[in-house]
Amino acid sequence: MGEDKGLKLINGKPLIQLLIETIEVLNLDIKIVANNEKYTRFGFPVIADKVKGKGPMGGIFTALCDAREDVLILSADTPLVSTEILNKLIRQKKESHISVIRYNHKVQPLCGIYPVKFLMEIENNIKESKLKMMNLLNELPTHYVNETGENEAFLNVNTPEDFKFVEQYLKK
Repeated sequence: MGEDKGLKLINGKPLIQLLIETIEVLNLDIKIVANNEKYTRFGFPVIADKVKGKGPMGGIFTALCDAREDVLILSADTPLVSTEILNKLIRQKKESHISVIRYNHKVQPLCGIYPVKFLMEIENNIKESKLKMMNLLNELPTHYVNETGENEAFLNVNTPEDFKFVEQYLKK
C-alpha cells in the first residue's frame, strides 16, 4: 500500500490502536515489533527487527529475543480478532508447544503463543531463509486451538478495499 498499515486510520483510529484496545482487556504486557519510531506514541515499548526483511518469522524472532516467557503474537493487520478468541487461545495453550488458532479450519500462525524455548530453532530458520510460517508449525510441536465464527475475524487488511470494508464493519 506504500505506507505503514498499522498507522493508517480506520474510523479515526490507527489500525494498530484497534488491536491494542483488544489486547489491553487481557492485562498483558504489550510490546510492538516495528521499524518505525512513530509507534512509540501508543505508550508501549517498540522493538526494531533484529534481522530486517524476514517478514513474520523475523518479527517473532525479535519478540522472543526480548522475552523471558512465552509470547502472544498478533499481526497488526488483523484488527477484527476478538478478545474472546485470544482468551480461548490463552486458556487452551499447551506447554512446550506453539499454540495457534485454527479459525474455520484455516491456521492463523500470526495469532499464536510462541514459547521462548524455540528461539534457536526460529533463528536457524531465518539463517537458512526458511521463512514460511506453516513450515515452522509443521517442524515444531504445535497445538491448534479450534475456533469458528464470522470469517471477518481474521481478515488481513492489505488493500484500500479491505480498509473500507473494516471501516463499514466496525460501524455496524
